[in-house]
Amino acid sequence: MDDDMRELIEQGLKNIKELSKWKEKDWKKFAIGKKDIDIHSVNYITKINFFKILDEDEIGDMYDEMADCFEIEITEEWLPEMLGVENISGLESVVNHLEKMGELSSIKKIETAIQKLSSLVEQFPNVPLLYAKLSSFNIIVEKYDDSDEQIHYLYKNYPAYSFSKIYYIQYLISKDRINEVPDILENKWTIQECMPERDVFHFTEVFAFYQVLLIYYIESGEILKAQVLYDMIVDYGFKDFISNVLLMELVKK
Repeated sequence: MDDDMRELIEQGLKNIKELSKWKEKDWKKFAIGKKDIDIHSVNYITKINFFKILDEDEIGDMYDEMADCFEIEITEEWLPEMLGVENISGLESVVNHLEKMGELSSIKKIETAIQKLSSLVEQFPNVPLLYAKLSSFNIIVEKYDDSDEQIHYLYKNYPAYSFSKIYYIQYLISKDRINEVPDILENKWTIQECMPERDVFHFTEVFAFYQVLLIYYIESGEILKAQVLYDMIVDYGFKDFISNVLLMELVKK
């Protein structure tokens, strides 16, 4: 082992030890970007803790099997399907508000955003993304019952909507009902299989889908699939996108 690798591991272990001392308030600050840690070193330790040293041939075969995960068109442009509607026309004000909520830097701002989202839901009750945003913000401010209610509303009323599936799967995993996940996905393990009518996906849909799928693979013990999917996400350039969830899972273990 060379000195650079040894230093990386030592720094990662130091960071993991620090993470184990974090309280709820620390994770909240981390979630909104007010608290940070060296992701590169933690990323390496995350792989050591979650993923075993696997046979290279097995990894290669699994790469071949999962190769089409990211063989889709991904965009940063707002899509009607991302909002869960047929047409964005008339929803410009909704998009504008949602864009402003992209990076909220304090709990107080998130609480204000929840109030605004609640108002938008009253004005635009048929925009599923508003309920998804409400659910995620309510988790941060510890309104778990409200979040669960919004998740169930989404899945009941918009079962084909991308974030309905994603959030409901997250809910199932959090409730130790992981055995129900394959039925929710109808044993379809790529986003394009789940939504074959779609040609283009927003990047937040794609990585939210594969983020929750990664956690599913880890929790269900499918380590080979987890490692390959993790590497694919990192190779695509979005390792920081999954770091929050993986760090929490790591400390939990």
